[in-house]
Parts: sequence; structure tokens; C-alpha cells
Amino acid sequence: MMQVEKGETTSIWAFFIKCLIPLGLILLVAGSSSCSPGAYPIPVFKVAPETYSLERLLSDYEQDPAAAAARHEGKMYLFPSVDIDYVLSPSLTPLEYNLGGMPQFRSGPVVFKPQYLYDLDRLAPGFVVDVYGEVRGWIQKDFHIVNCTFAIAKGGDMPPPGAY
Repeated sequence: MMQVEKGETTSIWAFFIKCLIPLGLILLVAGSSSCSPGAYPIPVFKVAPETYSLERLLSDYEQDPAAAAARHEGKMYLFPSVDIDYVLSPSLTPLEYNLGGMPQFRSGPVVFKPQYLYDLDRLAPGFVVDVYGEVRGWIQKDFHIVNCTFAIAKGGDMPPPGAY
């Protein structure tokens, strides 16, 4: 049988305690923080995105739907000062969400689908947001903008805690 000297065993334990345990703790903390709702990135642009108003976009589609679809669909725009009329999210409207409603917020006929689900937790009707998203166009009676990220320009009143 091979005998291990006491000095070798001590150095293995010292390595384990000094290196592997702190590394494991760092990985645990880093992994758990990436799942938190606040960990989603805020968009940063090297070049300012093209700004387009919702009214102008809807007007383009009303005047010439085919030309507007060819020009806008698939493009990313920054839509400033969007008034939120309705929010469907797991925390604000859990019943609708649990019945299969797709997470979104609306402004008139426009449906905004978020890139990150938990971003909707910070919103309520009456908020004004600047939205960066990709134009999809009309789908049935709704105009869709997808992969949205946003910044709150003006807050509104969140419902009382018992409401969600």
C-alpha cells in the first residue's frame, strides 16, 4: 500500500480551501444573479437608433400598406413617448397570463412584445415609455412590434398590492 506523507495531504487540503471553495462560491453567486429580473441588460447603442413615432408608422401603413411593409418590417426603431394603455404580465394580470395570454403591453392598436418577460413587472397603465423594438406589422387587428426593450420616461400609478 502506498503511503502519503502528511505534508502532501496538507498541501492538497490547503489548495482545496484556498482555491476551489472561493471559486465555487463565486460561480454560485454569479449564476444566481443572472436569473434575477434586474439582471437584464439595458440597451446601449454605438450609433443612435432611428427614431420613428407610432403615429407616423401607422399612417404609413394606412396610406400604402405594401410599401410600408417593404420599408418598415424587420427594422428596429426607437419609439419615443409611448403611452401604455394595458399590460399583460405574470405579476399584474396573472389570471390572463395563466390562461395563455402572451406577455405584452399595448398602446392603442399597437402590441409591444418584450424581449425579456420580467421587464413588464415594472409597468402599469398610464406609464410613458421609450421603446426600442422590431416592426412586424399587422397581424389580424393588431399592429405588432417585437423584441422590445424600453426605458420608463414617466411613471404612473401601480395598482395596490392586493390587485396582483
